[in-house]
Amino acid sequence: SPTFSICPGHGYLYGEHQECPHCAAEGVRSKCEVYSRVVGYLRPVSTWNDGKQAEFRDRKLFDGSIASAVVEKEEICVSE
Repeated sequence: SPTFSICPGHGYLYGEHQECPHCAAEGVRSKCEVYSRVVGYLRPVSTWNDGKQAEFRDRKLFDGSIASAVVEKEEICVSE
C-alpha cells in the first residue's frame, strides 16, 4: 500500500519523509506528516497506537519490477 508524506509548504511527497527535502534544499526544516494504510484506512502514522507504529517501522519495501523479472525468468526456464 502507498506510503506518502505531506509537507505544509510543498504538499504531497511520495514515500516516507520525516522532513521535507524541498524545504531542506531551501535551508528550512519542515516536519512532514507521514501517512500509510492501517486496518484498511489511510491515516497519519503519528496517530496510530504503539503496536501499529512498531509494525510500520518493521515493514519492508521491495521493488515489484525486480520480482516480475524473476518470475519471467523462472517461467522461461520451466518452459525449456
